[in-house]
Amino acid sequence: MSNNDVEEQIIPIYADDTEIGIQLEYDYVSSKFGAYGEGWTLVKQRVKGVEQSDGSELMLDTLFIRLSDGSERAINFDITSFYGK
Repeated sequence: MSNNDVEEQIIPIYADDTEIGIQLEYDYVSSKFGAYGEGWTLVKQRVKGVEQSDGSELMLDTLFIRLSDGSERAINFDITSFYGK
């Protein structure tokens, strides 16, 4: 999978609480682009609910990041497992 492919998929994050979930998101981005502050920085973040065909709601957390080369990416995480915990 190329780094561009991460923008086109939703990465599921499974965690028992918000603190752990956020750390897992940052760990994922760092595994792809290098350490926070060196390989990438957070530009903005958006959380939104998306209704699924079965009526359930999927909670998406989108991190908009800037890479060390100045390019920007958006990475989507499914945070349903820990959202609001």
